[in-house]
Amino acid sequence: MGCPFCPIIERTEWYLEDLMRMVVACRDLKSRGYKYRILVVGSGPEWHRPWKDYIKEEREFLKGLAEFIANYHIKIGKAKTLVKADTTHFSVIEHGHCQVCMR
Repeated sequence: MGCPFCPIIERTEWYLEDLMRMVVACRDLKSRGYKYRILVVGSGPEWHRPWKDYIKEEREFLKGLAEFIANYHIKIGKAKTLVKADTTHFSVIEHGHCQVCMR
């Protein structure tokens, strides 16, 4: 089976699709005990490398975008709080991404 992020398939609600950067923000498939999680991931071969190989600007961009969308969800009442921005627990180790956990 290939990488689920190359290309990412729309299987949940999408909150943002940036075609210039090939970045998607969507509801994560697994909530892992939270109300829900928001996944922010670059889609395609240029993003297909471990998180440790991303340059600082790429990591900050994905994490910042995830937190921005999470804070918007809090503002409009979809969630109460952002618990954490997770950039260390990867089910797809060879493809960096950010997941924000919401309550």
